[in-house]
Amino acid sequence: MKEDRQRLYSMTIPGYDKNSATLCPVDIHMTPFHESLWEEVAGDASIVAEVRKRSSEGSWPAQYTNHPVVRDAPEGTAVVPYIMYLDAAPYSKDDSVLGIFAYTAITERRHLVASLRKRELCKCGCKGWDSLVQVWWFLSWSRNAAAEGLFQTRRHDDTEFGAEDGARAANANLPMGARFALLWLKG
Repeated sequence: MKEDRQRLYSMTIPGYDKNSATLCPVDIHMTPFHESLWEEVAGDASIVAEVRKRSSEGSWPAQYTNHPVVRDAPEGTAVVPYIMYLDAAPYSKDDSVLGIFAYTAITERRHLVASLRKRELCKCGCKGWDSLVQVWWFLSWSRNAAAEGLFQTRRHDDTEFGAEDGARAANANLPMGARFALLWLKG
């Protein structure tokens, strides 16, 4: 359990407290998907082997071969395609949850990135945008790390890593051994 908690990325977003009917900060925990994808690839050599096999066969679609991450990758660097999937599901009469997942196109093993309760999103008239934009910035931060194949050196909001980010700080600027290209965004 402690290892799982260390993998979580904590952040505070603008939100809403139903009990007091006020806007307030909401603490959420997410998993940087570049770390989850890297762990999967590092633990399963067949993923990179399959990427290289399909590349040598020319069986990737043009969406992959023309992707800027694939085109700009140094010779011999494996670029693993991945998919982001967002879906909402009701879980009570008056609330639902938005789930964000990432998975490689090779294994299709889903990695939970975030789950956001609709009732906790900002209700200042922005229709939740003030909350969600923080999540989108986090996803962009993780996408950039995946595309570069390097672990980030700072948090998504450009602040220094804190005490809760010990493993991230230790890995800062280290290569992942592969790059990742976002091929599809599904919802």
